[in-house]
Amino acid sequence: AWEEASWQKENYVTAEEHLEVKDSFVTLTWVPREENDLADALTNLNFDAFDMNLREAVSEEDMGWLVLDELMENSRVLSEEIKAHKEMKRAENRKKKHKVHKFFGNWAS
Repeated sequence: AWEEASWQKENYVTAEEHLEVKDSFVTLTWVPREENDLADALTNLNFDAFDMNLREAVSEEDMGWLVLDELMENSRVLSEEIKAHKEMKRAENRKKKHKVHKFFGNWAS
C-alpha cells in the first residue's frame, strides 16, 4: 500500500509541476473505487463512456518533461553503482574461497 501511495504522490507532484508551468490548476478528489466505474473503464482501455471528440493526441517527445530526464540519468548512475558494488562483493567472495589457510601447532592431542 505504501508503494502505491508513494507512486501516486510522485505522479501528482509531476503533474502539479506541469500545471504550474502553464499557470493552471487542478482539484483532485478521492472517490471510493466502488463508486468510480469511469476509472475502471479507463484502466481497461474502455472509452465507450467518453466523447472521443474531446480526446487530445499527445506525443511524449513534445511533452517537455520537467523531471524525467534528471530521473532517468539518476537511475542510470544508480544502476552502474549497484553493478559495481555487486562485482566488488563477487570478487571478495572469490578471494575468500581461494584463501589458503595455514595451521600450526600440535593436532595430535
